[in-house]
Amino acid sequence: MFKRDLFFLFLFFVQTSSAQLSHRFDSLFQSFHKKGLFDGTVLIADSAGIVFHKSFGTANHDFGIPNENTTIYRLGSLEKQFTAMLTLQMVEKGKLSLSGKISDYLPQYRKETGSKVTIKHLLTHTSGIPNYTALPNVWNDSLQLHYSPEYILQNFCSRDFEFSPGTKYKYINTGYFILAQILEKVSNKPLAVLLKENILLPAGMNHTGLNDSIWPLRNKALGYYRLSDTYINEPYLYVPNTLGAASIYSTAYDLYLWDRILYANTLLSPESTRSYSSPHYTISPDYAYGFGWEFARTALSPADTIETMEHSGASRAFRANIFRIPSEKKCIILLSNSANQSAYELFENIMKLFRGGNWKEPQKLLADTLYSIMQRTSVEDAIQAYKDLKRTEPAMFDFSSYSLELLGERLLLIKNYESAAAIFQLAVEMDPDYTYGYYFMGRAFEKGGKIQEALRAYQAAVRKDKDSRPGIDAAFQIKYLQLSD
Repeated sequence: MFKRDLFFLFLFFVQTSSAQLSHRFDSLFQSFHKKGLFDGTVLIADSAGIVFHKSFGTANHDFGIPNENTTIYRLGSLEKQFTAMLTLQMVEKGKLSLSGKISDYLPQYRKETGSKVTIKHLLTHTSGIPNYTALPNVWNDSLQLHYSPEYILQNFCSRDFEFSPGTKYKYINTGYFILAQILEKVSNKPLAVLLKENILLPAGMNHTGLNDSIWPLRNKALGYYRLSDTYINEPYLYVPNTLGAASIYSTAYDLYLWDRILYANTLLSPESTRSYSSPHYTISPDYAYGFGWEFARTALSPADTIETMEHSGASRAFRANIFRIPSEKKCIILLSNSANQSAYELFENIMKLFRGGNWKEPQKLLADTLYSIMQRTSVEDAIQAYKDLKRTEPAMFDFSSYSLELLGERLLLIKNYESAAAIFQLAVEMDPDYTYGYYFMGRAFEKGGKIQEALRAYQAAVRKDKDSRPGIDAAFQIKYLQLSD
């Protein structure tokens, strides 16, 4: 009788502790949601199963549909881990080799580069092939068009090397788009079918796929950029243009099933599973890349460092993150349809709560405060408020260039070009080396019809850093504007 009483006392203690932890997780996410830092679905699990699963915000503002635990989100680059898994499965079946070259499988691909890049180079972002989604204007133009995969492969993914294959790491989408074409070629099946047959069905992932036309509408979140109480529809994207790299959709629960099946050696042999779950290219002492996964070390305290197998994804306004802590069998999944997501800050707070510590209250979102002032009075008053707050309340907000960039980009989306230009002028005033600030200022001037001001801003971006993405984009816009004269 005494042993039975002890068992029920232990069970009561475990249930009470779990309920208290769930309540603390809820307080954390309520705070981030109220401050505009998380709209979406969160799922937190440990070795015993799901600890916390809840949704915040709105999936469809036109119809007032809330985000729910069954809501489907685009995952962006989380697709890479699935493409990598399919690749290793094809290696096990003898249809691919990690040392095989692009040209071995895609004879139509450019020979002088395709004969030097291996499957492993593509998996680890060490191919040296340029990132096709970083080409000038590609997001504002090309990715909105209904291109065939063959056209993208030939015209966007076959450029000269930026470095010799295997000598450097540079994160790109190109390698995984090429892998998708190789997988379809060697299997003679569409990637969506391969994914379903080899991963989704075995894992029981019934709400995951590559087709962007999801029905019924109620389960599909739309993407929004948010400013204070204003929600802006994301620009159109033809998702199949990112096949293999960023075209997947799913739910938080399906990703939980994905996390669990990776412990089971069901999809690969034990040896291949170890390879899949290991880093293959070290970038820094605390960061490495594997096959579709990032491997990071995060110090919560001098005595507590967490090793994660993780990845982030972004597709227009959608944000997705999965953090796996294999040594503790913990998993944190964050899916959002509003771009203001503070995933890494949330991750550290979640882990502190798991350790019995306290979570840290997030800073207020500077963009919201400044935009509210602009709505009431003027952009000039908002700029003055920024300077005053930075002097009198330095800990209340994040005063970095990124905070101003977030506001300025949203103003561009709602076509308030004059105010956007003023905000980016403030950004470069605060940080004269902020290359993105000059580029976006140029965009605001150009959209507002002030071509000479736009040229001067673009030229400043090129002078600051001609080899950076904003510098390259600015140089492209200079040529375009000059040819248009």
